Amino acid sequence: MNLPIDTDKVRFLVSRPPQPVMDWNSGQAALSPEGLCYFHVELVAMADGSGAEVIRVRVAGEPRGLSPHALVKITGLRARPWVNQERRTSGIAYLADRIEVDATGRG
Repeated sequence: MNLPIDTDKVRFLVSRPPQPVMDWNSGQAALSPEGLCYFHVELVAMADGSGAEVIRVRVAGEPRGLSPHALVKITGLRARPWVNQERRTSGIAYLADRIEVDATGRG
């Protein structure tokens, strides 16, 4: 299940350049259904009065122009809870339709 996230009151700052996502089984680049390589972008999410959190967001296709400290705008951000029964681990994966430099400077 994908849970949509309202980003209207959150600012996002790039902490690392985009990194390609590798497929655990093949060791090759992970591809979207459209054949685009997936990338992880590490971001600092900041909301007024709530502090900050570092999240890693997966997006299909290489985001252009993202460098450390750049404010970005995220389209279609959602959270996907996951569980790995074999390893007894769980977490939340963050996915987005698009991540781009925020030209308004508002994040």
